[in-house]
Amino acid sequence: MECASHRRKPEGEHCPGPVLIAPDKFKGSLTAPEVANALAAGLPGVEVRLAPIADGGDGTVDAAIATGYRRMQARVTGPVGAPLAADFALLGDQAVVELASASGLALLPTRELAPMTASSFGTES
Repeated sequence: MECASHRRKPEGEHCPGPVLIAPDKFKGSLTAPEVANALAAGLPGVEVRLAPIADGGDGTVDAAIATGYRRMQARVTGPVGAPLAADFALLGDQAVVELASASGLALLPTRELAPMTASSFGTES
């Protein structure tokens, strides 16, 4: 009997089933889709299914795009009240919103924390 990799299955061994690879990003080095592809490249001859994921922070929209969503953009209010364009992902009537694109720490001036004045209003609107 042959496995998905087209190699003969040793007697008494099972063919590896599909492997689901569902990583988040490696912050500062690789996006979630890049991590998924790198892991898949390390499994030659194994059927893999890629499902890059994210936790709502940086990379969430990119992970959704990698699974078939369309990139969209909306004008929102940033964490210090300034208007900005934030990306989200859309597939049919389902949307994936990236909190970090409207309210993330990287949007603060000079990246200084501002717990008493910053807001997540842009994510809510």
